[in-house]
Amino acid sequence: MAKPALGKGLGELLQETSPNKPSVTSETSTCAPRMSAGMNTLVQRPTANPPSGQTECLPRVVRGALLAGDAALTVGAVLFLQARPADGINLTLAVGAVLLGAWLGWLALVGGEA
Repeated sequence: MAKPALGKGLGELLQETSPNKPSVTSETSTCAPRMSAGMNTLVQRPTANPPSGQTECLPRVVRGALLAGDAALTVGAVLFLQARPADGINLTLAVGAVLLGAWLGWLALVGGEA
């Protein structure tokens, strides 16, 4: 019986620890989201050096403004739906506001580097 293509040599790859193979090292920037070594191996981010004058991706003021915008859009969407009947258009507007707020919050947490 033939082995499937994905299973060929998998045991050898997992058990082989020869010193001739290069080890995978993960280099992450200070403003990138933290990932495990396995995720870094899967993602294989390019290791570009940041410009010399740039020490962090987003200043704290910008991160705070993005998080405040996230909170304002989410609270506004809830208040909007409480004031009006939840028909199709109003519900679509509220969901759009929540999604925009979620995107702003994600940008604040990630630090601007995607």
